[in-house]
Amino acid sequence: MDSNQLEQAYIEIGRLIQVNRLCQSAAMTWLVYDFLMLFNQEVEYIWKMPWSITSCVYLVLRYVGTTWGILFASGCYLPIHWFALLKVITVSRFIIPSCKVFVPLEVWPTWLIESIVQVMLQIRLYVLYRRSKKVLAFMGTFFLAQAAAMLCIYIDFSATAKVINQPLPGAYLCGSTTYGWLYYSMYPTIAFELTLVGLCVWVGYQRSKEHFSSGLRWSRAHLLDILVRGNVLYFFGFVLMWIISMIALFVYGIQWGSAILAFGPATFIIGGCRLILHLRDGALSFSNSTHQSSGDQVVVAYPTATASDV
Repeated sequence: MDSNQLEQAYIEIGRLIQVNRLCQSAAMTWLVYDFLMLFNQEVEYIWKMPWSITSCVYLVLRYVGTTWGILFASGCYLPIHWFALLKVITVSRFIIPSCKVFVPLEVWPTWLIESIVQVMLQIRLYVLYRRSKKVLAFMGTFFLAQAAAMLCIYIDFSATAKVINQPLPGAYLCGSTTYGWLYYSMYPTIAFELTLVGLCVWVGYQRSKEHFSSGLRWSRAHLLDILVRGNVLYFFGFVLMWIISMIALFVYGIQWGSAILAFGPATFIIGGCRLILHLRDGALSFSNSTHQSSGDQVVVAYPTATASDV
Protein backbone atom coordinates (compact mmCIF):
# COMPACT_ATOMS: atom_id res chain seq x y z
CA MET A 1 0.00 0.00 0.00
CA ASP A 2 1.55 3.29 -1.12
CA SER A 3 1.37 6.54 0.84
CA ASN A 4 -1.70 7.84 -1.03
CA GLN A 5 -3.64 4.65 -0.45
CA LEU A 6 -2.59 4.59 3.20
CA GLU A 7 -3.71 8.19 3.65
CA GLN A 8 -7.06 7.42 2.04
CA ALA A 9 -7.49 4.41 4.31
CA TYR A 10 -6.90 6.54 7.41
CA ILE A 11 -9.39 9.12 6.12
CA GLU A 12 -12.02 6.41 5.64
CA ILE A 13 -11.43 5.08 9.15
CA GLY A 14 -11.72 8.60 10.55
CA ARG A 15 -14.99 9.13 8.71
CA LEU A 16 -16.30 5.81 9.94
CA ILE A 17 -15.36 6.71 13.51
CA GLN A 18 -17.06 10.08 13.31
CA VAL A 19 -20.34 8.93 11.75
CA ASN A 20 -20.68 5.87 13.99
CA ARG A 21 -20.00 7.90 17.12
CA LEU A 22 -22.53 10.55 16.07
CA CYS A 23 -25.17 7.87 15.50
CA GLN A 24 -24.36 6.24 18.83
CA SER A 25 -24.60 9.60 20.61
CA ALA A 26 -27.93 10.34 18.90
CA ALA A 27 -29.36 7.01 20.04
CA MET A 28 -28.16 7.61 23.61
CA THR A 29 -29.67 11.12 23.64
CA TRP A 30 -32.96 9.74 22.31
CA LEU A 31 -33.13 7.17 25.12
CA VAL A 32 -32.43 9.73 27.84
CA TYR A 33 -34.85 12.27 26.37
CA ASP A 34 -37.67 9.74 26.14
CA PHE A 35 -37.06 8.61 29.72
CA LEU A 36 -37.30 12.17 31.05
CA MET A 37 -40.35 13.02 28.93
CA LEU A 38 -42.35 9.98 30.07
CA PHE A 39 -41.23 9.75 33.67
CA ASN A 40 -44.47 11.31 34.99
CA GLN A 41 -46.52 8.75 33.05
CA GLU A 42 -44.26 5.99 34.33
CA VAL A 43 -44.99 7.02 37.92
CA GLU A 44 -48.73 7.16 37.22
CA TYR A 45 -49.14 3.93 35.22
CA ILE A 46 -46.32 1.75 36.55
CA TRP A 47 -45.27 2.68 40.08
CA LYS A 48 -48.78 3.54 41.33
CA MET A 49 -50.42 0.50 39.72
CA PRO A 50 -50.58 -3.07 41.08
CA TRP A 51 -47.54 -5.06 40.04
CA SER A 52 -47.88 -7.41 37.08
CA ILE A 53 -45.73 -9.15 34.51
CA THR A 54 -46.19 -6.16 32.22
CA SER A 55 -44.80 -3.85 34.92
CA CYS A 56 -41.71 -6.04 35.19
CA VAL A 57 -41.29 -6.08 31.39
CA TYR A 58 -41.54 -2.29 31.34
CA LEU A 59 -38.90 -1.89 34.04
CA VAL A 60 -36.56 -4.34 32.31
CA LEU A 61 -36.91 -2.50 29.01
CA ARG A 62 -36.72 0.97 30.48
CA TYR A 63 -33.92 0.57 32.99
CA VAL A 64 -31.89 -2.48 31.99
CA GLY A 65 -32.29 -1.80 28.28
CA THR A 66 -31.64 1.93 28.59
CA THR A 67 -28.59 1.37 30.79
CA TRP A 68 -27.13 -1.05 28.28
CA GLY A 69 -27.96 1.32 25.42
CA ILE A 70 -26.21 4.22 27.13
CA LEU A 71 -23.14 2.12 27.93
CA PHE A 72 -23.06 0.85 24.37
CA ALA A 73 -23.35 4.33 22.91
CA SER A 74 -20.83 5.91 25.25
CA GLY A 75 -18.22 3.22 24.69
CA CYS A 76 -18.07 2.33 28.39
CA TYR A 77 -19.21 -1.27 28.01
CA LEU A 78 -15.71 -2.65 28.44
CA PRO A 79 -13.50 -2.83 25.35
CA ILE A 80 -16.14 -4.16 22.98
CA HIS A 81 -17.73 -0.82 22.30
CA TRP A 82 -14.49 1.08 22.21
CA PHE A 83 -13.76 -1.33 19.40
CA ALA A 84 -17.23 -1.47 17.90
CA LEU A 85 -17.23 2.31 17.59
CA LEU A 86 -13.83 2.05 15.87
CA LYS A 87 -12.36 4.33 18.47
CA VAL A 88 -8.56 4.35 18.49
CA ILE A 89 -7.29 3.25 21.90
CA THR A 90 -4.11 2.25 23.65
CA VAL A 91 -3.32 -1.42 23.31
CA SER A 92 -2.90 -3.37 26.51
CA ARG A 93 -2.64 -7.00 27.50
CA PHE A 94 -6.23 -6.89 28.65
CA ILE A 95 -7.78 -5.19 25.61
CA ILE A 96 -6.45 -7.39 22.81
CA PRO A 97 -7.78 -10.73 24.18
CA SER A 98 -11.01 -9.07 25.31
CA CYS A 99 -11.68 -8.07 21.72
CA LYS A 100 -11.85 -11.75 20.77
CA VAL A 101 -14.46 -12.34 23.48
CA PHE A 102 -16.76 -9.35 23.21
CA VAL A 103 -16.97 -8.68 19.47
CA PRO A 104 -18.64 -12.04 18.68
CA LEU A 105 -21.13 -11.41 21.52
CA GLU A 106 -22.20 -7.84 20.75
CA VAL A 107 -25.19 -8.86 18.58
CA TRP A 108 -26.97 -10.73 21.36
CA PRO A 109 -28.34 -7.90 23.57
CA THR A 110 -30.08 -6.32 20.57
CA TRP A 111 -31.73 -9.62 19.71
CA LEU A 112 -32.90 -10.18 23.30
CA ILE A 113 -34.48 -6.71 23.52
CA GLU A 114 -36.12 -7.20 20.14
CA SER A 115 -37.53 -10.60 21.18
CA ILE A 116 -39.07 -9.19 24.38
CA VAL A 117 -40.94 -6.52 22.42
CA GLN A 118 -42.03 -9.02 19.77
CA VAL A 119 -43.59 -11.18 22.47
CA MET A 120 -45.46 -8.11 23.74
CA LEU A 121 -46.77 -7.38 20.24
CA GLN A 122 -47.98 -10.96 19.84
CA ILE A 123 -49.84 -10.76 23.16
CA ARG A 124 -51.55 -7.56 22.01
CA LEU A 125 -52.65 -9.19 18.77
CA TYR A 126 -53.87 -12.23 20.69
CA VAL A 127 -56.11 -9.94 22.77
CA LEU A 128 -57.28 -7.92 19.75
CA TYR A 129 -58.25 -11.15 17.98
CA ARG A 130 -60.35 -12.05 21.04
CA ARG A 131 -57.88 -14.67 22.23
CA SER A 132 -57.97 -16.68 19.04
CA LYS A 133 -55.84 -19.78 19.51
CA LYS A 134 -55.41 -20.11 15.74
CA VAL A 135 -53.86 -16.65 15.49
CA LEU A 136 -51.71 -17.33 18.54
CA ALA A 137 -50.49 -20.64 17.08
CA PHE A 138 -49.70 -18.98 13.75
CA MET A 139 -47.75 -16.13 15.38
CA GLY A 140 -46.00 -18.45 17.80
CA THR A 141 -44.88 -20.81 15.03
CA PHE A 142 -43.60 -17.94 12.91
CA PHE A 143 -41.85 -16.41 15.92
CA LEU A 144 -40.09 -19.66 16.79
CA ALA A 145 -39.02 -20.12 13.18
CA GLN A 146 -37.62 -16.59 13.12
CA ALA A 147 -35.87 -17.14 16.45
CA ALA A 148 -34.31 -20.36 15.17
CA ALA A 149 -33.04 -18.59 12.05
CA MET A 150 -31.59 -15.73 14.12
CA LEU A 151 -29.92 -18.17 16.50
CA CYS A 152 -28.23 -19.95 13.60
CA ILE A 153 -27.02 -16.64 12.14
CA TYR A 154 -25.71 -15.23 15.40
CA ILE A 155 -24.11 -18.48 16.54
CA ASP A 156 -22.37 -18.73 13.17
CA PHE A 157 -21.09 -15.15 13.51
CA SER A 158 -19.95 -15.65 17.10
CA ALA A 159 -18.15 -18.87 16.21
CA THR A 160 -16.49 -17.80 12.95
CA ALA A 161 -15.77 -14.08 13.41
CA LYS A 162 -12.12 -13.31 12.62
CA VAL A 163 -11.30 -10.49 14.96
CA ILE A 164 -8.68 -7.88 14.12
CA ASN A 165 -7.19 -5.25 16.39
CA GLN A 166 -4.82 -3.35 14.08
CA PRO A 167 -6.19 -2.96 10.54
CA LEU A 168 -3.71 -0.14 9.87
CA PRO A 169 -0.27 0.60 11.34
CA GLY A 170 -0.71 2.55 14.55
CA ALA A 171 -4.51 2.29 14.49
CA TYR A 172 -5.53 -0.11 17.22
CA LEU A 173 -9.18 -0.90 16.98
CA CYS A 174 -11.36 -3.95 16.99
CA GLY A 175 -13.55 -5.39 14.28
CA SER A 176 -14.12 -8.50 12.24
CA THR A 177 -12.96 -9.37 8.75
CA THR A 178 -15.71 -11.97 8.33
CA TYR A 179 -19.42 -11.67 9.06
CA GLY A 180 -20.79 -15.02 7.91
CA TRP A 181 -24.57 -14.90 7.48
CA LEU A 182 -24.88 -11.66 9.43
CA TYR A 183 -25.74 -9.83 6.21
CA TYR A 184 -29.00 -11.80 6.09
CA SER A 185 -29.99 -11.39 9.74
CA MET A 186 -32.62 -8.74 8.99
CA TYR A 187 -34.64 -10.81 6.53
CA PRO A 188 -36.31 -13.11 9.11
CA THR A 189 -37.03 -10.15 11.39
CA ILE A 190 -38.54 -8.01 8.64
CA ALA A 191 -40.67 -10.92 7.40
CA PHE A 192 -42.04 -11.53 10.90
CA GLU A 193 -42.61 -7.82 11.61
CA LEU A 194 -44.47 -7.38 8.29
CA THR A 195 -46.68 -10.32 9.22
CA LEU A 196 -47.54 -8.68 12.55
CA VAL A 197 -48.29 -5.39 10.79
CA GLY A 198 -50.64 -7.20 8.39
CA LEU A 199 -52.46 -8.92 11.26
CA CYS A 200 -52.79 -5.63 13.13
CA VAL A 201 -54.15 -3.75 10.10
CA TRP A 202 -56.66 -6.53 9.41
CA VAL A 203 -58.03 -6.64 12.95
CA GLY A 204 -58.19 -2.85 12.92
CA TYR A 205 -60.29 -2.98 9.75
CA GLN A 206 -62.59 -5.62 11.24
CA ARG A 207 -63.02 -3.73 14.51
CA SER A 208 -63.73 -0.47 12.69
CA LYS A 209 -66.57 -2.11 10.76
CA GLU A 210 -68.04 -3.48 13.99
CA HIS A 211 -67.69 -0.12 15.70
CA PHE A 212 -69.46 1.93 13.06
CA SER A 213 -72.22 -0.66 12.58
CA SER A 214 -73.07 -0.86 16.30
CA GLY A 215 -73.20 2.86 17.16
CA LEU A 216 -71.05 2.53 20.27
CA ARG A 217 -70.44 5.34 22.75
CA TRP A 218 -67.49 7.74 22.58
CA SER A 219 -65.66 5.85 25.33
CA ARG A 220 -65.72 2.75 23.19
CA ALA A 221 -64.38 4.67 20.20
CA HIS A 222 -61.61 6.07 22.40
CA LEU A 223 -60.61 2.59 23.53
CA LEU A 224 -60.63 1.30 19.95
CA ASP A 225 -58.35 4.17 18.98
CA ILE A 226 -55.95 3.20 21.75
CA LEU A 227 -56.01 -0.54 21.07
CA VAL A 228 -56.17 -0.66 17.28
CA ARG A 229 -55.03 2.46 15.48
CA GLY A 230 -52.40 3.16 18.14
CA ASN A 231 -51.09 -0.37 17.81
CA VAL A 232 -50.75 -0.04 14.04
CA LEU A 233 -48.43 2.92 14.57
CA TYR A 234 -46.16 0.92 16.86
CA PHE A 235 -46.15 -2.17 14.66
CA PHE A 236 -45.40 -0.12 11.56
CA GLY A 237 -42.68 1.86 13.36
CA PHE A 238 -40.74 -1.27 14.28
CA VAL A 239 -40.78 -2.75 10.79
CA LEU A 240 -39.91 0.63 9.25
CA MET A 241 -36.82 0.86 11.45
CA TRP A 242 -35.57 -2.51 10.19
CA ILE A 243 -36.28 -1.66 6.56
CA ILE A 244 -34.28 1.57 6.87
CA SER A 245 -31.48 -0.35 8.60
CA MET A 246 -31.40 -2.94 5.82
CA ILE A 247 -31.19 -0.23 3.16
CA ALA A 248 -28.38 1.49 5.08
CA LEU A 249 -26.41 -1.75 5.28
CA PHE A 250 -26.74 -2.41 1.56
CA VAL A 251 -25.81 1.16 0.64
CA TYR A 252 -22.99 1.82 3.12
CA GLY A 253 -21.83 -1.67 4.10
CA ILE A 254 -21.70 -3.85 7.19
CA GLN A 255 -19.08 -1.59 8.74
CA TRP A 256 -21.94 0.73 9.71
CA GLY A 257 -23.42 -1.97 11.88
CA SER A 258 -22.45 -0.16 15.08
CA ALA A 259 -24.88 2.66 14.28
CA ILE A 260 -27.66 0.18 13.57
CA LEU A 261 -26.88 -1.72 16.76
CA ALA A 262 -27.51 1.56 18.60
CA PHE A 263 -30.75 2.62 16.91
CA GLY A 264 -32.22 -0.89 16.84
CA PRO A 265 -32.38 -1.42 20.63
CA ALA A 266 -33.28 2.26 21.19
CA THR A 267 -36.29 1.93 18.89
CA PHE A 268 -37.53 -1.24 20.56
CA ILE A 269 -36.92 0.07 24.10
CA ILE A 270 -38.74 3.34 23.47
CA GLY A 271 -41.51 1.76 21.39
CA GLY A 272 -42.10 -1.06 23.88
CA CYS A 273 -42.26 1.28 26.87
CA ARG A 274 -44.55 3.74 25.09
CA LEU A 275 -46.85 0.91 24.00
CA ILE A 276 -47.27 -0.28 27.60
CA LEU A 277 -47.99 3.25 28.84
CA HIS A 278 -50.34 3.89 25.92
CA LEU A 279 -52.37 0.76 26.63
CA ARG A 280 -52.62 1.45 30.34
CA ASP A 281 -53.76 4.99 29.66
CA GLY A 282 -56.45 3.65 27.33
CA ALA A 283 -57.58 1.00 29.82
CA LEU A 284 -57.85 3.55 32.64
CA SER A 285 -59.69 6.05 30.45
CA PHE A 286 -62.20 3.41 29.40
CA SER A 287 -62.64 2.20 32.99
CA ASN A 288 -63.29 5.74 34.24
CA SER A 289 -65.78 6.53 31.48
CA THR A 290 -67.63 3.26 32.20
CA HIS A 291 -67.96 4.05 35.91
CA GLN A 292 -69.27 7.51 35.12
CA SER A 293 -72.11 6.20 32.91
CA SER A 294 -75.61 6.46 34.37
CA GLY A 295 -77.59 3.45 35.56
CA ASP A 296 -79.95 3.38 32.57
CA GLN A 297 -77.16 3.49 30.00
CA VAL A 298 -75.37 0.40 28.79
CA VAL A 299 -71.79 0.49 27.55
CA VAL A 300 -70.92 -2.43 25.29
CA ALA A 301 -67.35 -3.66 25.70
CA TYR A 302 -65.25 -6.19 23.90
CA PRO A 303 -63.35 -8.68 26.07
CA THR A 304 -60.11 -6.95 26.95
CA ALA A 305 -57.64 -6.60 29.79
CA THR A 306 -58.09 -4.28 32.73
CA ALA A 307 -55.60 -1.58 33.50
CA SER A 308 -53.76 -3.75 35.99
CA ASP A 309 -53.45 -6.55 33.43
CA VAL A 310 -52.14 -4.46 30.55
